[in-house]
Formats: sequence, C-alpha cells, structure tokens
Amino acid sequence: MPKGRKKSSSSKELQKLKKSQKSLIKKLEKINAMRNKEKSKILELNKIVRDTSFNKVLCNKNLRAPVKRFIESQLETCKHKPKGRRYTLEDKILALSIMKHSPKGCRFLQSIFNLPSRSQLTQLLQKIEVEPGFNEMLFNELQPAVKNLKPKHRACTLIFDEVSLSAGLEYEPMGDQIIGFENFGKGSFSEERNTKFADHAIVFMLRGVTKNWKQPVMYFHVSSTCPAAQIANAISTIVKTAHKTGLKIVSTVCDGGATNAAKIKLLRQKKQIEYARLGEMLRHNGLKWMEKQ
Repeated sequence: MPKGRKKSSSSKELQKLKKSQKSLIKKLEKINAMRNKEKSKILELNKIVRDTSFNKVLCNKNLRAPVKRFIESQLETCKHKPKGRRYTLEDKILALSIMKHSPKGCRFLQSIFNLPSRSQLTQLLQKIEVEPGFNEMLFNELQPAVKNLKPKHRACTLIFDEVSLSAGLEYEPMGDQIIGFENFGKGSFSEERNTKFADHAIVFMLRGVTKNWKQPVMYFHVSSTCPAAQIANAISTIVKTAHKTGLKIVSTVCDGGATNAAKIKLLRQKKQIEYARLGEMLRHNGLKWMEKQ
C-alpha cells in the first residue's frame, strides 16, 4: 500500500479521536458545572437549617401542616442525587393534586422544586384498583368530602355517555386477568364476564350545579351498546347511594339516542309500578326516588 494512503487514513482517525475528546471534555464540564451548582444549593440550605430563625418558622404553630411537610421534604431530598431521591406518600399525593389542577403548572414547579416525576405518579395511580361496575368504597371516600360542602353546593347532575374503544385484549398483572371483554362488574345487576369483545365504554359522572366539581362514579365495558335494563339499574343504584352520602341529584343528562330513550322509558315504567303499589300516580315527567321503598 502506498505511503500517502497510510498517512491519510491515520490523519482521519486522529481527527475522529480529537472530536470525541472535545465532546467528552464538554460533557465533563457540564457535569462539573451541575455538580458545583448542587453543592452550592446544599451549602445554602445547610446555612438556612442552622439558622435559628428558620427553625423558629418550622416550629411556628400557625404554619400549616402541608407547608411544613413540603419544606421538610425539600430539605431532605436535596441531600441526594435526582435518581436517589425517595418521596413519601404525602409528597406524591401533593404532586398529584398539582398535576390534576394544571399539568403545565406541575411541570414548571418540577423545574424549581424537588417533586416526584410523572412516571412515579403514574405508578402510584396504577396501584389503585377501580373495577367496572358499582364501587362502594368510592362513595365511602366521597362522603367526608360531601360533608364539607355547603347544602347548595351538594346539588348535582348525573351525566352518562358512551365512548368508543379499540377492541383488543391485554393482560393486567395486578389483578392477574385478561381485560378487553364485555364487563359489567360485580354488583347487584351483573357478575358475569362474557366472551364478547368490548368496543365501547359507558361512563357515569356526577357534576355540581352551583359549584364546579365533578366525580366519575361508575363505568362499564360493553360490546356495541349497553342494554337498557343495565343502564336503568345503574342509574337507580347511583341515585340511591349518592343521596345516602348527602348529594342531591336533580337531573340526568345524556344524548338523545334511541338506547338512552329506552333507558329513561324503562325507569319511568318501574317508577309507575312502585307508585301504583302505594296507591298513587306518577303525575310528572321527572323520576322521584322515595325514602321508603
């Protein structure tokens, strides 16, 4: 091989090595800068902790408990590297509350404070099991929140509607089951899971009338459309349970589909039978759930 070719190949290799050396030096400089920045933060926080006036603030009885926990969390997590930080359940719940109000605001606060990442919050939510059908635990947890509402803010509407899903099967490791089939959940109206593929979901949600609040309370996985009898039983169960918690459902809202019209008609027929047994007559278009059933 000619000597010229050897020199050109070696010079090219030398240039590559120089480029890689420069990129590594830049990376090292960035790491050192970040390290020095973290060190300065730790030193500043240590000064604050040693300051007696700051300790007086933490010991102040007027300081709210969530604020105190947040400050203590920031002081604890700053001692560790980002991947070595461990957050308590209270820290994660606080971050979830912020993300629910504003995902963009949560991302902004994560750039300033030490908060759990989105993946950590998603893992926490995945631990909560919410099966299709009636969930009594949800209403039990809802009751204390309802007690804090003013009577006028307890008035709400029951909204239900179907959403389209892509039919398919998926293994759910937490419950050790395959999901994707039609499922009406465990409860008084149906406990069976059939082999039909679910391509729709029907969701029931309560929404405040005078105060802006909303809470999903029940859902089904259905094939094509949900049977009218199933929906009628679901509405009846939600109304009765919601009234026990202190909420007052004043109306139902849905689209004007033929299936929804059949559901309302079926509910009216049931109410007419109940009134007839008591020797009375249903004289209005609304549906009234009587105290004594």
